[in-house]
Amino acid sequence: MKNINRALIPLMLVNFVGILGYTIVMPLMPYFVGQYGGGAIETGLLTASYALCSFIAGPILGQLSDRYGRRPVLIISQIGTVFGFVLFASSTALWMLFLGRIIDGITAGNNVVAQAYVGDVTKPQERTKTFAMMGASFGLGAIIGPVAGSLLANFGLFVPVWASVTVSTLSLVLTIWLLPESLDKGKVTPVAGGVMGQFRAIGDMLTLPSVRNFYILFTAMTLGMNLFVSSIALFTKLQLKAPETEAGYGMAYFGFLIIILQLAVVPRIIKRLGELRMVTVGFTSFMLGAAQMFFAYNWPSLLIAVSFIVYGMATLRSPLTSLISQAAGPLKQGVAMGSTQSLDSIGQFIAPLISGVLIQSFSPGTPSIISAIVCAAALLFTLLNRSTLQRTVTAAQNASAHVPEAAVARH
Repeated sequence: MKNINRALIPLMLVNFVGILGYTIVMPLMPYFVGQYGGGAIETGLLTASYALCSFIAGPILGQLSDRYGRRPVLIISQIGTVFGFVLFASSTALWMLFLGRIIDGITAGNNVVAQAYVGDVTKPQERTKTFAMMGASFGLGAIIGPVAGSLLANFGLFVPVWASVTVSTLSLVLTIWLLPESLDKGKVTPVAGGVMGQFRAIGDMLTLPSVRNFYILFTAMTLGMNLFVSSIALFTKLQLKAPETEAGYGMAYFGFLIIILQLAVVPRIIKRLGELRMVTVGFTSFMLGAAQMFFAYNWPSLLIAVSFIVYGMATLRSPLTSLISQAAGPLKQGVAMGSTQSLDSIGQFIAPLISGVLIQSFSPGTPSIISAIVCAAALLFTLLNRSTLQRTVTAAQNASAHVPEAAVARH
C-alpha cells in the first residue's frame, strides 16, 4: 500500500499538469494569437489543434505502454510536454504557437498511461476511489489554471506559460524519482503494426459488448461536459452580461467543487450506491443542472446550476472509468484508457465548434439544453440496459478474482 501511495504522487501530477496546461492558457488564447495578428479563426484552430493531436496520440501512447511499460512512456511523453510549453512560451511567430500546442497535444495523452498504471496497481473494487483522487487533481488544475493565468499575465503575457514549464518539469523529475514500473513484463499486449494498426485495435475493443455499453455512456458524459466547459465563458458574457474580469468565476467554482466532491463525497457514496447507481444519479444531476442553466440570468442561479452539473460530472467520471477498466481486463488497460482519452479529445475538439454555432444561431443557453438532452438519453439508456450492465460488471469482477493478487497489486 505504501508503494501505491508513493506512485500516485507523480501520477496525480501528470493529471494535474495536463489540465493546468490546458486551462492556464485557455482564457488567454486570443491574446497570444493577437500578438501575431491572428483573430477568432486562428484562435479556434489553435485550440482545435491541441485536441486533435491529443485524440490521435491517446490510444497510441496507451498501446505503447502496454508493450514497453508505463514508466518509460510517461517519462518520454512528459519530456515532450515540457518542450512544447517552452516552445510556446518563447514563440516569436504564430506558427511557433501552433507547433508548441501540437507538441503538447501529442504528449497530453500521457494521462492515459497514468490511468492504465492505476489499473495495474489497484484491485477492481478500489479503482473508483483511486480514479476519484485522480479526478481531484484534475479539479485542482481547473481551479488554479484560469486564476493563475489571469494573475500571472499581469507580469507578462507569457509568464503563465513559463509557470506551466516549471510544473511540468517538477512532474517529470518526480516521475523519474518515485515511479516504479507497474506492468508485468510477462503479460504484455502486442501492438499492431503501424498507426492504422493502433486504431484497428481500438476498433476491435469497441466491438466488444462488455466494453461498448460503457463507452456509450462515457461518450455522453464527455460530450455534455465539454459543451458546458466550452460555452460557459460566452454564456457569462452574453447572458449574464458579466464583465471580462468575472469570466473565470464559473470555471474556478467548477474546479473547486470537483475537488470537494471527488475527495469527500464520491469515496463515501460509492460504498452505499455502487458504481451503476452512481452513474444513474450522475446523469440525473447533470441533466437537471444543464436544464436550469438555460434559465440562469444572474450569478446565484448560474452557480446553483453549475453545482448540479459538477455533482453529475463527479459521480460519473470515476465510476465509468472504473467500469471500463474492469470490463477491459488486466491485459488491456492501456488500450482501454487510451480509448477514453480519445473520446475526451473528440469532445474537446467538437464541442467548441457546436457551442459556437448554437450560440450564434440561437442563444447563449442553447448548448446547455443540448447537454440536458444528451444526459437524458444516457439516463434512459442506463435504465433500459441496467440488467445487462450489471451482468457485465459481475462477470468482470469474477474474472478479476481469478487473477493472482500479486499480479494486480504487487506495487
